[in-house]
Amino acid sequence: MSDGNAIPMPDKTFDILLTLIEHRDKVISRNDLMSLVWHAVVEENNLDQHISKLREVFNDKRPFKNRHIKTFPREGYQFVAEVRERSESNRTVPEPSLIETSEEHAVAEPVEETDTSTISGATYVPREKANKVKRARWWLGLGLGVAVLIASMFVGSRLVRKPEISAIIPATPLATIGDQSIVLMGHNFQKGSTVKVTFPSGGSAILNGKQINPRSETSFVILADLNGTWGEYTLEVNTPYGRSSAPFHFKALKHIQSPVIEAVMPESPEATMEEQRVVVYGHNFQSAVVIEVIFPNGGTAVLQARQISERMPTALTMLIYFDGRPGVYSIRARNPNGDWSPPFTFTVH
Repeated sequence: MSDGNAIPMPDKTFDILLTLIEHRDKVISRNDLMSLVWHAVVEENNLDQHISKLREVFNDKRPFKNRHIKTFPREGYQFVAEVRERSESNRTVPEPSLIETSEEHAVAEPVEETDTSTISGATYVPREKANKVKRARWWLGLGLGVAVLIASMFVGSRLVRKPEISAIIPATPLATIGDQSIVLMGHNFQKGSTVKVTFPSGGSAILNGKQINPRSETSFVILADLNGTWGEYTLEVNTPYGRSSAPFHFKALKHIQSPVIEAVMPESPEATMEEQRVVVYGHNFQSAVVIEVIFPNGGTAVLQARQISERMPTALTMLIYFDGRPGVYSIRARNPNGDWSPPFTFTVH
């Protein structure tokens, strides 16, 4: 049709031609034709494009329309050109070879056994070889489908899903000084993650390495130093794959520990008329701690400011005036947060 040159033909176009020839004894509907060729539901315009290509190959357009492929409106198509089948002992599938003989019809003529067949100037692959190509393409399509499925599973896998913090244990930690363990509960936690901690003041720190102990995809433990700062904190988990959790907010409570007095030195001070130094030993003394003194007669006095020196969490020095009155004295320590120690009693001689 193009001066005897081979005309390229898409695979599906050739499959449609073979199907029409194999069912040339009847009209084959559009639905049946699509089902036999595609083995699936496809857009009808796909079939129209391939039929148009066949008409172009056979020069089956006006004024010679329908001399090879006839259209039956609302019914389908039928291959109407005469076909002569050849029978050979070494072939199990008839190979039609059509040669255009006139403007009215075409008849089939034997051709030599080669790797291809020529139909109206177009070169085609024989049925056996075409089937092999179709099988190869089917496996290729299956492989691509599996690859797409695996890729979609990967995209939806935990590696790319955002982590989520749903709760922490304890729910309201104490604002202690030094590392404490806080358990994060949630989903999609991964090894190599980091945790951003935002403090009530607005500053932040990144916890990583040994500060994070993964337990599973749903929990891990962080070591956090709240440095005695109480208030609202924010946690955010960041995975090695660039995914970040939504901020999780929690409150750290003021770390309250009552002071305790365990001893005084000297153990039995003298009832002098001068101010003297007495060292008080105990625990949880804060920097602005004050000492209340209860005298033997029931009177009281509060020692503070310069009268309390050398303050440490476990010891302080008080400057006290006994006014020459021996007897049993009691003292109590009061921290700025309002916590009092139990009374401690000692004897003045």
